[in-house]
Amino acid sequence: MECFHWLRHRCQRLVASDGARGWYSPPDGLPAKRRREAGGRRRTVLARRGPYQTEYQAVSKEYRGNAIRTTKYSLLSFLPVNLFQQFRRVANLYFLFLVLLNWVPAVEAFQKEITMVPLLVVLMVIAFKDALEDYRRYLFDKKVNYNSVHIYSSQKHVGRKSRTVVSSSGSAGDEELLRILQLYSDNKIRTTKYSLLSFLPKNLLEQLHRFANIYFLFLAALNFVPVVEAFQPEVAVIPVVLVMSVTAIKDIWEDYRRSKLDRFMNKLYCQVYRSKQKAYMDQHWQDVRVGDFIRLSCNEIIPADVVLLYSSDPRGICYIETANLDGETNLKQRQVVADLPLQVRCSGG
Repeated sequence: MECFHWLRHRCQRLVASDGARGWYSPPDGLPAKRRREAGGRRRTVLARRGPYQTEYQAVSKEYRGNAIRTTKYSLLSFLPVNLFQQFRRVANLYFLFLVLLNWVPAVEAFQKEITMVPLLVVLMVIAFKDALEDYRRYLFDKKVNYNSVHIYSSQKHVGRKSRTVVSSSGSAGDEELLRILQLYSDNKIRTTKYSLLSFLPKNLLEQLHRFANIYFLFLAALNFVPVVEAFQPEVAVIPVVLVMSVTAIKDIWEDYRRSKLDRFMNKLYCQVYRSKQKAYMDQHWQDVRVGDFIRLSCNEIIPADVVLLYSSDPRGICYIETANLDGETNLKQRQVVADLPLQVRCSGG
């Protein structure tokens, strides 16, 4: 009932008010909202390659470029900035205080140089880690900044290159085709991290990336110094060697399982079109090259990046599962590339 009274009161107020301000006001030149904004400050858009170059040059000086920079250091600022950030941690300040306290003759417990070694090692390892992370950020920034983008230009438009599909089964004397194919590697899958020669140095390097292993290795090495020797040097090495050996065995077992899976995927067969036989022939996935025409069937594993050129579906679509890539089990829809001129260079014409 209260809602009804409110609606009735609202209608009476609208009827009593000016008709031009009622439910609908016909446009008089500009809409009401535009009329209110006409007296205010207008917003102007200036194109970089538009007709108003003088105004653009005057306005663009207030803005910086679009280069992305996520790095924290430069060559000159790395040492002071990194030391400042490390000594913001209470632990580093505590150990620095102990080092300085050991230089006082009244409370000296160890040799002055020995007390500085642990702190210097920790600071150097963390500085090396920060430098490596900052270098990776620099590479990522460089990759993003140098990505190509299409920008409108008022100059005469140059014809865009057409997209062409070229078969890899062209004539043997086609030098242009051979030059293009040499730019791409084969389709052999390799997800293993090690080889027989690189396992020992690479695995040791990965394990020494962990701060705990470096710490215990430093304690074991420090035990070889006669001044601070607490145990027999051989006994102090046993825990570090045991932990690193167990980790190495685990890593090599996981890498062996990846190697078996790689061999299984590389030896799978697919049907590749051959111009000499004028038919689709069975071939290992590891032998597939860029430009091969592949015929796929239902529920078939596809260990390659392919472009859909034809589908048995009348709508030109197919459904794929990408659980091996992103873990999603729902089917994703892919469509045949539209407006793609096909150019097939075959030896048989």
